[in-house]
Amino acid sequence: MTLKRWKAILAATAITTVGAVALPAMAQATTAWVAQTTVKLPHNSCANPGYNTIKEALSSTATTIIVCAGKYTEQVQIERPVSIKAPGGGVTIQLPATPVNSTTPCDTELTGSQPNQDAVSICTTGTVSITGIKVEALWPSGTCYDSMYGIFVGDGATLKATDDEVVGAGASPINGCQGGVGIEVGTTRSPGEVGHATLVGDTVSQYMKNGITDESAGSSLSVTSTTVTGAGPTPEIAQNGIQVSFGGSGKISKSTVTGNECNVAGACGNSTEDLVKSQATGVLFLDATKGSSVQDSKLNENDIGAYAYAEKEVNKPWTTISGNTMNKDRYESVVLDQGYAVVNKNEMTEGEVGIQLIQYNGQEFGPRGTGSEDNIEKMSRFAVEGYSDLNPADHFGSFTITKSHISNNTGIVSTNNPSKLPITTTGSDT
Repeated sequence: MTLKRWKAILAATAITTVGAVALPAMAQATTAWVAQTTVKLPHNSCANPGYNTIKEALSSTATTIIVCAGKYTEQVQIERPVSIKAPGGGVTIQLPATPVNSTTPCDTELTGSQPNQDAVSICTTGTVSITGIKVEALWPSGTCYDSMYGIFVGDGATLKATDDEVVGAGASPINGCQGGVGIEVGTTRSPGEVGHATLVGDTVSQYMKNGITDESAGSSLSVTSTTVTGAGPTPEIAQNGIQVSFGGSGKISKSTVTGNECNVAGACGNSTEDLVKSQATGVLFLDATKGSSVQDSKLNENDIGAYAYAEKEVNKPWTTISGNTMNKDRYESVVLDQGYAVVNKNEMTEGEVGIQLIQYNGQEFGPRGTGSEDNIEKMSRFAVEGYSDLNPADHFGSFTITKSHISNNTGIVSTNNPSKLPITTTGSDT
C-alpha cells in the first residue's frame, strides 16, 4: 500500500474518532447545571457548573436545569417547556429587595389592575416541572399591590410542582391590601388567560390573600398531599387557603389547609353575621366548574372549612365535599351558598355550625344539597342550620341529611325560613 493511501486512511480515522467523541458533549447539552461556584468546564456538576443563575440557564436550549444548593436572588421568567430540579435540596429562589414588573407576554396585558410582579412567572405552552425548590416571595413592608405572586401560571402552561415550598406572596408583615397569592393559576385580570397546575407534596405559607388560586374559565388545578397554612387569627385580612373560581376547575385531595381566620373589626363576623360580613375560608369554591371537589383532606382551624357557590342552577351534584376532617373551624365547617353541593362522610367537630345553608336577597337561585354519613359533634349552635335574611325575593333552597351521626351539639337542626329553606334529617343518629 502506498504512503499516500495510508495517510488517507489515517485522516479518515481521525475524523471518525473526533465525531464519536463529540456525541456525549451534544447529549449533555440537554442538561444545564446552575451553581454559585465558578463557571467552568465540563459544565456537568455543582462543582463545574455552566451557569450562576437560573435566568442564564433558561437562555440555553437545555430541557433540564439542575440547580445546586444556595439562594438565588432573581425573578425567574419561564417562556419554554423545561424541568427545573434541586435534587440535593437547599435551593431558594428569593425575590429581590425591589421587585420589578413581569415582562412575560401572558401577564403584562392586565385590565383594571397593576401589572404582575412574580417570583416565578410561567408563560408558555407545554409543561414546566419544578421539583424540590423553595420560592421566597416577600415584598417590602407596607407594599400594597394587586398582583403579587410567588408562582404565576398562564398562556395555557401546565405547572407540575412536586415537593416545592412557597413562602410569602405579599408584603411582610401582611396588611389589609387584597393582593398576594402563593400560586396563581390563570387570571381574570388578563381576559382569557388560562393555566393548569398539578401540585403534589408542596407547602404554601405566609401569603397575604390566598395560598393557591385557580382563577379563570378553562384553568384547572389538582392539589394532592399539599399543606397550605394561613396566618391564623389576623386583624388585617380575610385569607383563603385554596380558591377555585370564575370557571376554573379544582380537585383537592389528601391535603391540609389550616390557619385562615379573620379578626378584622367591622368586616369579619361569626356565623350569625356571615350574610353581611366576610370570613376566611380553608377551601373556597366560587363559581367553580361542575365536578370540583375537596376530598380526604384536613380543613382545620379556619373560619369556614369549605364554602361552595355556583353560577349555574342544577338539580344534581355540582360540588363535592367528602371524606374531610374539619376540626375547630371557628364558625362553620361547611357553608352552602347558591348551587347544589354534596356533603358526605366528613368529620366535623368543635365549631359554631356544622353545615350552614345561607339564603339572601341577591342570589340568582337558592342553596341546595344533600349530606350522608357525616359525623357532626360539639357545635356550639347547630349541627345543620338554614340561615335566611327572610327577604320576600329569596329563592327556594333545601337540604337533606341522612345516615349521619349528630351528637353533643347545642342544637341539632334549625332553619329560620322553613317554608323556603327546609332541612330534612332522616335515618340519622341524633
